[in-house]
Amino acid sequence: MNSPLHTVSALLVSASEAQTKRIGALLTRARIVPFEHADSARQALEQFDAGGIDGVLIAEPIAGSSGQELALQLKKRHCMAVLLLAAPEHADAAAALLEQSGVLVLPNDAPEALIVQTIRLLAAVRIQLEQMQHKTEKLEAKVADIRIINRAKLLLVQHLQMTETEAHKYIEKQAMNTSKPRRTIAENIIRTYED
Repeated sequence: MNSPLHTVSALLVSASEAQTKRIGALLTRARIVPFEHADSARQALEQFDAGGIDGVLIAEPIAGSSGQELALQLKKRHCMAVLLLAAPEHADAAAALLEQSGVLVLPNDAPEALIVQTIRLLAAVRIQLEQMQHKTEKLEAKVADIRIINRAKLLLVQHLQMTETEAHKYIEKQAMNTSKPRRTIAENIIRTYED
């Protein structure tokens, strides 16, 4: 099962050609292909802001900023998956600073298998978060529908002296008879009685 994962798009930020080649090979091993590349913080932020990037791997050193600063800027821009490969002597301090922001930090001399597993973990978490976000949006839409329908029922109770049950059945029947969603019927009722 070595098929590429196209569900997660990654950006590799590295100023070193050797580091880019090494980390690029690890991304390929983690089945994150293709991936974008930036060699400076400015370029990375521009590419992220352009859209389509799910996760960012920062391999220090980078041009124009520290990896820590770039990681924090990306998290402020709602990048869900950020991995910083820091200089070994700074990795613990960077992790302490960034962990509350949700940035994973590894020393850039960490074993390749650990880096690959961490990339795969980030990809899996990113996919799960996206699925949860989709479910949340669907639930929020249902709650909004319920609120509008309840408002319409209240207007029917107030203006036509229906009971809540009668108002509910009226909206259901109108939706069935016109082949329209209950929300559309409710919105029409609201427009009729609130204008």
